[in-house]
Amino acid sequence: MARDDKRQLLRQPPKQLYAWLAGILGCLFSFGLGARGILGRLFTWIPGDQGDAALNNWILERNLQYGLQGGQGLNLTALFTTNTFWPETNTLAWSDNWLALTPVYSLLRLAAPPGQAFALLITL
Repeated sequence: MARDDKRQLLRQPPKQLYAWLAGILGCLFSFGLGARGILGRLFTWIPGDQGDAALNNWILERNLQYGLQGGQGLNLTALFTTNTFWPETNTLAWSDNWLALTPVYSLLRLAAPPGQAFALLITL
């Protein structure tokens, strides 16, 4: 293949790229992108059943609020005590605590409300 032919190929994107982009945009608009606000109805669903998803979303939001309060540092007793089953302590340690994904969730919360941030986190 000549050098000019290679340059010509690099200048023109393949037709499959256009088909792929049209398919992605079609899927996004069929889910309601642009219906309300920036995300529309996209990512307004909560993944999984309502009980487990609500619990996991609550845990992520609690971890975020704990981090925003500051002053506690890495006080594990304060971190794991949620007062959910008072007077028991360290109750967050009994369940999934989502500590590793809390920073990612925090970044998503800058742009979206809790339910949408949780749905975005699950889809990543």
